[in-house]
Amino acid sequence: MKRMCIIILLLLVASCGLTTVRPKLQMSLSAAAFIAARNAKAQELAPNLYRKAEYYYLKAKSYYRRKYFDKAKKLLYKALEIQPKNVNVLNNLGTAYKALGNDKEAINYYSKVLQIDLNHVNAHYNLGIIYHKLKELEKAKNYFQKTVEIQNNYALAFFGLANVYGDLKNFEKAVSCYQKTIELNPKIIGAYNNLGLVFR
Repeated sequence: MKRMCIIILLLLVASCGLTTVRPKLQMSLSAAAFIAARNAKAQELAPNLYRKAEYYYLKAKSYYRRKYFDKAKKLLYKALEIQPKNVNVLNNLGTAYKALGNDKEAINYYSKVLQIDLNHVNAHYNLGIIYHKLKELEKAKNYFQKTVEIQNNYALAFFGLANVYGDLKNFEKAVSCYQKTIELNPKIIGAYNNLGLVFR
């Protein structure tokens, strides 16, 4: 019983998305939780469907960390069969498709996340990234703006928004967002480089 409580605690700690905010920390937590669950044979010992979905979810994150995106995707689909409205699973499916270069499916899954949770910060951020890549600048701007409205210390979202403003030739706002990026995270070197380009 004590062993299962520890596993459940680890699963709860790790139940965040595959994201861009603190990926190394998240992956190390999810890997630890997955190893603990595997060693305890949680899949067999926990018949509860919720726990089985968490098992697939954590194993998928472990595959994602090692860049086995197709394997991660298959496991996420298994988790989705059990929990079709789990926003973390849906978001991670979007992230797996994004990593595989399938922007259409990535957009589909991120959009499904927002149908359930309109304030899911990582879904907004990732849609901003994809639409910027696709040169749909107004859409990208709107998603990045929503991201920083929800989480006003999201440095990478300010950086993405600055890049979009730069492409829209709105240099005043681009400078402001680059400066905000640097204020929040001085380690984002691209902000310094792009800020210098604006003033050339």
